[in-house]
Order: sequence, then C-alpha cells, then structure tokens
Amino acid sequence: PAPTAGAADASCGNLVPYVAWVSSWAEKCRPTATGNSTASPWFATCGWVTCDCLWGGLTAPVPVDELAPCFRQALLLDRLP
Repeated sequence: PAPTAGAADASCGNLVPYVAWVSSWAEKCRPTATGNSTASPWFATCGWVTCDCLWGGLTAPVPVDELAPCFRQALLLDRLP
C-alpha cells in the first residue's frame, strides 16, 4: 500500500536528542562479534536481544511516528554511529 500523506510528510522534530539516544541504544543492544563470522553479528543470531535492549527502544525522545524520519535524516547527515 502507498504511504499516507501524513506519513510522507513526517519530519524529525528532535534530531540531536534522537542521535544521542540511538547511539546509546545501539551500544546497549550491540551483539558481540564472533571470531569466525564474516557476516554482521547483528544478523547472525537473535541471542543479543535482551530485555534492556527492547525496553530501551521505548525511551526514544521522539514520538513513534518520527522514528523513521529521524533515522532517515540522521542517516542522510551521517550522524548515526
């Protein structure tokens, strides 16, 4: 389905706190690399998903409808860890 006008027009209203949050959250959730894996450890298994990691996703400093626009903006500005 095509995105609604509201979803397409969404923007990030709080980029600086979002970037700080996503950096901290990614560090909390980062899996340990395995010595014999050439693939990204993020996708090797799901064992790295902890309760702290999941709960941290709920502490974003932006509303849920701004998560994707903030991610896109941070990515475009090369602000992601």
